[in-house]
Amino acid sequence: MRTQFMTLPTPAKRRASFLAVALALTALQTATYHTATFAQAKAEETTEAKGNETKLEKITVTAQRREQELQSVPIPVSTFTARDLELRNITNTLKVGEFIPNMVAQNNTGLGTANVYFIRALGNTESIATFDPPVGTYVNDIYVSRQNANNFSFFDVERIEVLRGPQGTLFGRNTTGGAMNVILRKPGKAQQGYIEVGGGSFGSKTSRGSVDVPFSDSFFTKFSYYYVNDRGYVRNVTTGQRLNDQDSQGYRGAFLWRMQDGLSWNLAADVTEDNGLSLYNADDNGTRISKSGLRNDASAGGVGATGAPRFSGEKNNYGQGNRVKSKSVSSTVNYLWGDTSIDFITGWRDMTQKFAIDFGNTPVSTGGFTILNDGRHKQFTQEVKAAGDIGQLSYVAGAFYMDEKNNTDLGDLFNLAFSGGANVPLVLADRVLNNTTKSKAVYAQGDFKITPQFTATLGVRYTDDKKEVGFVDNRAAAAPAAQLTTANMQAAGIPTTLSTKLATPRAAIAYQSNPDLMLFASATRGFKSGGWNARGTSAAVLTPFGIEKVWSYEAGWRMSLANNTVRFNGTLFRSDVKDLQTSSAFISPTGAVSFIIQNFAGLKNQGIELELNAQPMRGLNTYVNVGLQDAKYVDIAPAISNQQAECRASIAANATARPRCLQGIVNAAGEISTPVRAPKVSISPGVSYTMPTGWSNVRVTGALNLSYQGRAVAGTAENAFSEAHTVVNASIGLLGGDVWKLTADCSNCSDKKWFTASLAGLNYLNDPRRYSMKLHYTFK
Repeated sequence: MRTQFMTLPTPAKRRASFLAVALALTALQTATYHTATFAQAKAEETTEAKGNETKLEKITVTAQRREQELQSVPIPVSTFTARDLELRNITNTLKVGEFIPNMVAQNNTGLGTANVYFIRALGNTESIATFDPPVGTYVNDIYVSRQNANNFSFFDVERIEVLRGPQGTLFGRNTTGGAMNVILRKPGKAQQGYIEVGGGSFGSKTSRGSVDVPFSDSFFTKFSYYYVNDRGYVRNVTTGQRLNDQDSQGYRGAFLWRMQDGLSWNLAADVTEDNGLSLYNADDNGTRISKSGLRNDASAGGVGATGAPRFSGEKNNYGQGNRVKSKSVSSTVNYLWGDTSIDFITGWRDMTQKFAIDFGNTPVSTGGFTILNDGRHKQFTQEVKAAGDIGQLSYVAGAFYMDEKNNTDLGDLFNLAFSGGANVPLVLADRVLNNTTKSKAVYAQGDFKITPQFTATLGVRYTDDKKEVGFVDNRAAAAPAAQLTTANMQAAGIPTTLSTKLATPRAAIAYQSNPDLMLFASATRGFKSGGWNARGTSAAVLTPFGIEKVWSYEAGWRMSLANNTVRFNGTLFRSDVKDLQTSSAFISPTGAVSFIIQNFAGLKNQGIELELNAQPMRGLNTYVNVGLQDAKYVDIAPAISNQQAECRASIAANATARPRCLQGIVNAAGEISTPVRAPKVSISPGVSYTMPTGWSNVRVTGALNLSYQGRAVAGTAENAFSEAHTVVNASIGLLGGDVWKLTADCSNCSDKKWFTASLAGLNYLNDPRRYSMKLHYTFK
């Protein structure tokens, strides 16, 4: 049965380290590497387009907001071209994390539309609007502020760039961990297009297509769409329904108008809908099952289906489900004036999200612990950017403005019959959260060529952020002093406005010793703005948390070998984070789930990232990427030290109740836990090969990709661990010239299982194995 939303039909340590290093050395000995982690290749320079070449193509990158050759850029950046995405069966942004050194990418608990990105141990598991992600997401250079719907399925992607480390100077807000930039194709000059259809595991049906229609020598258009649907891989043994299905679709139109010499306008608009869930499920002899009693059809029994309304507004009638609708418009006007390129970049996004999610696993019709959400999120950004050259100086400079408005009507329900018995649902909170952000910034960065070999880089960004928050309690019967209101926050001494004014500089030096070797070192500062603990269920706990600041120090090399058939790049890094923002969920003494976000501690991390790729013979590409890191909490906040002492005292007294243990970053033994989602080792080797068959213009192509991650903490207080695991992805296909492709692939081919997160005492499993077949037809 296809999952529906509400009542509406819906279109290791040592051994692990040794294994990882052994795999890396084995791959290195083959001397056949083609990295998946280098920045943007121009479409006309990809290996696919020049498949007869045996040398690696020169790669042009935009990691510093202007075009540069990869091997001369002192920034660790990873990129996937359209061909890379196809060979690795990457159909959405979540899958990208399997191939990036020192990166972990997973779904948020409950929400299949929201991705959790951790780069170098910096990430975010909270999607509420008062908390910002430290790994920024961008689409065509336009910042996407909300994590609620950052798991983008792909229209017509030209490339994806992932920048590791803080990007405080050039890439906007809150990027203490890094940035993911999705670049969509612009309209082409010739009439052409493609259509692709497919199917696979769990009854999946997929389709996508695009067509370029030029109207003149100066006006070009593109229209694209995608559609994904399956019946879900989880069987609800209580209701008989299928859960955790993929159900999304989107449409996009774009045009390029070359108005006159040196002046052009790129405009695009899209509409998407995504109904993805990521609910808790358990493995029952190879079948994923759930025991939740909350139905995804409210008319058949949901949170407010019987008796007096428990919640106000539309959300009272929600059954289990998640629906996100997004509309966006992006506009870039480019003007070339001599050696200067000026861009006027405008972005507008309007997103609604409606969900009712049971985070429990018992057959209670209202859900054991249910969160309801009816949100509207609007965002406007404007940027003016100039880039050019003045003698020995290359520069980028600009100004940025963002205006964000969020309105979230949310409620929390806890059922006292969590362990069975009569249903006694308790409404913990029912309130409307309103919060706004206004952010202004100016930035500049210059590369000055001191000598033909030495280049010095200096940049700085000055940011002025202002955030405001307010609450309205929907429970009219509640005593005024007990309501979640702005007035009660202020009465408790909690500020409702937060302001940040901060400069984030960057300095780097690069030495090009010869055309095939560049050495560099850099220091970069980044920050992430503060916010409020908005999931609190009383005004007194809606406490603010402060800004997160990081200094990142990097040194590395960019090397080309064997007549440019091999590239070997490496980066050593150290991150010093102050006032790390950490979100945590734990079981309170009442049995309900409580959430808290605070600056629990600082964080230090250091490690190395290696990227090696080669094209040793025609048609053969291989790569291996290795990440090693050692992260730990430092500068523990006094409140956490006191919590440790209380936890240890309860352990020493052999107390039955230990309410101060297993909370925040304090584990069950009263010790400071290991940072979450920071495996010491990650490694991703892979190979692809295309060869002729002897038939006219028909080729065979195949790819095998592995992704290994060492043991890591999956729950903030070490209440769950993600064991060391290796994911296998593979594909094979037939290519009929440049006209058609028939491919078969699998992701997580060995059906490996591990925990990705922990919430409310439940440990969440990763997605299962999936098979698919696709037929792709290109027309002109």
